[in-house]
Amino acid sequence: MDMRTDVLAHGEFFGNVVAEQRAGGFVVTLNDYGRGTAIPWHRHSEPCVTFVVAGGYRERLQGSMRECTVRTLVLHEADELHADDFLAPSRCLGVYFDSRRIGMTFDRTGTVRSPAIAAIATHAAYELRRCDTMTPLVIEGLMLQMFGELSRADGDAIAPWLDRVRDEIASRFAEPLTHAALAAHAGVHPVHLARAFRRHFGVTVGEMIRQLRVEHAKSSIRRGRPLAQAALEAGFADQSHLTRTFRAVTGLTPGAFRRASRVPRC
Repeated sequence: MDMRTDVLAHGEFFGNVVAEQRAGGFVVTLNDYGRGTAIPWHRHSEPCVTFVVAGGYRERLQGSMRECTVRTLVLHEADELHADDFLAPSRCLGVYFDSRRIGMTFDRTGTVRSPAIAAIATHAAYELRRCDTMTPLVIEGLMLQMFGELSRADGDAIAPWLDRVRDEIASRFAEPLTHAALAAHAGVHPVHLARAFRRHFGVTVGEMIRQLRVEHAKSSIRRGRPLAQAALEAGFADQSHLTRTFRAVTGLTPGAFRRASRVPRC
């Protein structure tokens, strides 16, 4: 493993910068990442957050991995070592903040899915591209609102059993999982599992399994696996099942995705 550990200073993010604004105690940037972009192991010198405006990426941590899907807020504490792999063209909003100036501390890592936060961050991304004389004031106000919502979300922290369910799904998504089996594993009622899971993760159990299966199939297709084999390895009943689901999620057939993923040879 390449354990390169670049340290990014205040306001620095990887990617192609579309727009940037310094407002109050915040540095807010809008960055684009091409499909296949691989960001090496690195750390941020200060706490920061990233909101996935479009696309998504997989983040590698020391000993674990997390999926950073569209409309997810990703939280990084200072000096957290991580690396990112972008599976599709993506756009992200990156935010640094001066804790002393805005009167707030931040010392945790993880992901948050909140309709309120997503609406604020999406508005901020639009405002950055608009960019007029009022933009700094608007951005500062939006960031204060977003961190206020984040503090509120912290007060409603995710239950440990939900983390266990998510980990179980991540490791066994290719198997025929059921709400009843997952609920029994977590020690809760299936109805409570379904409601709490969607509330905290923004997707149903079935939707998360579908996303994980499609991402696994993408990886297999990129490695040159036959489509029928990629389908079975990802948990689909057959190649036809893979094709229907893959097209519904990505807008492409597996064959079209394979052709688009080929690297031209000189």
